[in-house]
Amino acid sequence: HVTKNNDLTSIALSGLTTVSQNLTITENYALTSIVDISSLQSTGGMFQISKNLNLTSLASMNSLESVGGDF
Repeated sequence: HVTKNNDLTSIALSGLTTVSQNLTITENYALTSIVDISSLQSTGGMFQISKNLNLTSLASMNSLESVGGDF
């Protein structure tokens, strides 16, 4: 979980292919971009990106094949 970090402006997830549980990125109000998420293929649980009010850039998720919970 990446939650309520008001100093976070960018997240790079390079090389991340699988998350066995939930992937949650929420309420990071300074967050403007999520980069290098194109390798992500699956999550075992929920995939949630929400309430990041300044998020303007989300890199391609073309490799995402499976989400085990809510999307």
